[in-house]
Amino acid sequence: MSELEESFPLFPLELVLLPHEVVPLHIFEERYKLMIGSCLEQDSEFGILWLSDDGLREVGCSARVAQVLERAEDGRMNILAQGGRPFRTPRETSSSSTTTTRTRIPTCSKPRASATPTSSST
Repeated sequence: MSELEESFPLFPLELVLLPHEVVPLHIFEERYKLMIGSCLEQDSEFGILWLSDDGLREVGCSARVAQVLERAEDGRMNILAQGGRPFRTPRETSSSSTTTTRTRIPTCSKPRASATPTSSST
């Protein structure tokens, strides 16, 4: 397995996002309103990192805005975010970071073999 390096903004949350999972998010802090607004304009990803009681974890999941459910005049939004690919961040990433950071995304260099059912004869 190889790794691909990408950069995108981080959104530390007290939740774990999994690939393909859809979660509702209420965006109300100015820095996240700007971040999600930029992701919408550029059709780009952001990363969700789990902010646990013990601090920020280094493994997260990329996400895209799947749907904007509601947008208020002051910029607040209710959105649905869909998980993409798992990633790992450098250990020095801080819990207040919303800046773009380099991430390492595992990639498969070979396609996975698909499982085919076998028939059994009795």
